[in-house]
Amino acid sequence: MINLNEFYGTENWYTFNLFSKDLLTDGTKYVAEECGAYWLFDEITAKCASAHRNAGWDFVVTTVTDNMSGGAELIFSDGNDQESYQTIEFTDFPFDKFDEEDLRIYSVWNGDHFVHMLPSEY
Repeated sequence: MINLNEFYGTENWYTFNLFSKDLLTDGTKYVAEECGAYWLFDEITAKCASAHRNAGWDFVVTTVTDNMSGGAELIFSDGNDQESYQTIEFTDFPFDKFDEEDLRIYSVWNGDHFVHMLPSEY
């Protein structure tokens, strides 16, 4: 089992997408590599850019849940009451490797780009 609460803060920031300046922390880079989930951070980056541009969101919480039929549900929230949903029809994301039922990613606008982090790194 993977316990993501072991990640506190970060020592490094990583770029991961040629088209975005968004950054991953040590914890989110671990998720991307260990789970083959760079696609997830591409989806989060696209949603964060849209939500920031269109609705002024500077903080986005992404919750990733197993939809129990081979796919995933992504729930994007501004941390309060505004939400947006996206269905991923198929994924091989290893939900069974995690201690928690859902994976949460916090994305924070730093004035130039978003930094994607685990809740324990916030």
